[in-house]
Amino acid sequence: MGYEMKSLPQEGRAEGREARPRGIALLSLAMGQYSDSSARVAGTVRILLLLIILAVGGFFLMTLREGQAWGDDFGLYILHAKNIAQGNNYKQTGYIYNPDFVLIAPQTYPPVFPLLLSPIYKLWGLNLEAMKVGVIGAFLLSLIAIFTAFKRFLPWPYLVALLVIIGFNPTIWQIKDAIISDLPFLSFLFLSIFLIDRAYQHDRLDSPRTLDASLIGLTIYLAYGTRSLGLVLLLCLLAYDLLKNRRPTAFAIKVAVITGALIALQSLFLHSDRAYAGQLSVRLSHTLSHTWEFTSELSGLMAGVTEGAFRLPLFAVMSGLAIIGYGARIRQQITYFEIFPVLYSIPLLILPQPVEVRYLLPLMPFYLFYAFLGIRAVSQTKERESLAFLAILVVFLVAYSAQYARLDYGPIREGITKTETQQFFDYIRKETREADVFAFRKPKALALFTGRRASALHQDPDDQALWKYLRQINATYLVWGPRQLEPDYQEFLRSFITRNQDRLQETYANADFRLYKIKDL
Repeated sequence: MGYEMKSLPQEGRAEGREARPRGIALLSLAMGQYSDSSARVAGTVRILLLLIILAVGGFFLMTLREGQAWGDDFGLYILHAKNIAQGNNYKQTGYIYNPDFVLIAPQTYPPVFPLLLSPIYKLWGLNLEAMKVGVIGAFLLSLIAIFTAFKRFLPWPYLVALLVIIGFNPTIWQIKDAIISDLPFLSFLFLSIFLIDRAYQHDRLDSPRTLDASLIGLTIYLAYGTRSLGLVLLLCLLAYDLLKNRRPTAFAIKVAVITGALIALQSLFLHSDRAYAGQLSVRLSHTLSHTWEFTSELSGLMAGVTEGAFRLPLFAVMSGLAIIGYGARIRQQITYFEIFPVLYSIPLLILPQPVEVRYLLPLMPFYLFYAFLGIRAVSQTKERESLAFLAILVVFLVAYSAQYARLDYGPIREGITKTETQQFFDYIRKETREADVFAFRKPKALALFTGRRASALHQDPDDQALWKYLRQINATYLVWGPRQLEPDYQEFLRSFITRNQDRLQETYANADFRLYKIKDL
C-alpha cells in the first residue's frame, strides 16, 4: 500500500520543505517507510513499544479497583481454577446447568483461562486482586502480539498509535477489573495470527513446515481453549489456504489435525461445546437486532465512550477510512487478514446471545489497521497524510480524556464485595447445610463464595414448569435479589414468590436479598 508523489518543480519542492514544520517533515519521512518480512524493527521502536507497555501496565495497576461486578462468569472460571490447583475433578464446581437457561452458562467453561488462574489460586487462594493482575499481564502480552502481527504492514508511527489507542482504551480499562477470559483470549488470538501470517510468507515456503504447523495448531487450540470463538482462526486458515493454493495443502491439513486432536482431548476430559449446539439457530430477527448492537457497541469501543459528541463522528470517519483501506487491500490480494474479521463477525451476528462489547475486542486492531491504510490511500502527499494522522490522534486523545474524566476509580460499589452481599453469603455458609441446593440468578458466584450447589431459575409463565425444575435439582432454597440486578427478572421472581407464598418460608432478608426455604417439592 502507498501512494505516488506528484511531480513538482524543483524549486517548489524545496520551498515546501522549508515552509512545513520540522516535526511534520520527520513524521512524513517515517510514514514513508514500510517494514517488510526481513527488516528488523528499529531500536527506537522497540524502546517505544516497551515504554508503551510499561505505561499501560503501570496505569492499569495503579487504578485497579477493589471488588468484582455481579456478572458471575468469573465464579465458574475460579471454581475450575480451584479444582486444577487442588487436583479435584474439573467439572465438580457446584454450579448446576439449566438446559432451559442456556445463555447463562454451559456446565463448564473452556480450561485454558482457569489453567492460567490456577497458579494464582494455589499461591494466594481466592485473591481477586491477584487474579486481576494476571488478567492485566495477559493484556500486556496481547499488545506485543498485536504489534508483531501488524508490524510488517505499517510504518512505525502507525504501530505506536495502534498500541496507544488500544492500550489506553477506556472500555478495556474497565474490562481489566473483571476476571474473565477476553483479554487472555486476545493474546492467543493475535499470536496465532502472527504465526499464520509468518508461515504463509513467500520466503518461508521452502522451510520445514512441521514446526510451524505444530506451533500454529497449539496457539489456535489455546485461543479456542480460552474462548470457543477461537475456532474461527482454524476456519480462516483453511479458507485462506484453499483460496491461495486452490486446494488444501499438507500444511493446512497438519494444522487442522493438530488443532482437532487437542480439541478432542479437551472435549473428552474437560469441556465440550455441545451445550452451545442448541443456540445454533439462524433467525432474521436475531441478525437484525445484533447488527444494530454490533454497530453500537463497536462505535462505543472505538471512541472509548458510551455517549458524547465524539462517538458518532469519530466512528463515521474511522469506518469510512476502514472501508477504503479494506477495499484497497482486497484489490491487491485477499490475505488471512481480510478473511478473519469477516468470519469472526458472523457468529456474533447470527447467534442468539446479545453482542457485548468485550466480544468485539479482537476486531478493534483490524479496524484501526484498515483505517490507517485508508488514511494512506486517500492522502495525496506525505504531508497531508501526516496531518490527517495527527488529527485522528488528537480526536482520540480528546475522546479518551473526556471518558476518563467521568469514570469511577473507587471500589466497585454494586457487586460481590458489597456489605449486603457479604452478609448474605455469610448467612448461607453458617446457617445452611452443605447438601442444600439454591435457585439463584447468579449461581456461579454463590457456588464460589458459599460452597453450596446452585442453579439459575429460568423465566417461565408456567409455575408448574418451574416447580418441576426445582424438584429436578432438589432445590431447598430460592433467592430473590440482588435488588439492583435485572429488574425484569427480579419482578418475574417476585411474582412467582407472591403466587406461591404457601410453599415458601422467608428465612433471611436484608436490603438487597430475600432467602426463602422451600417447604415441599
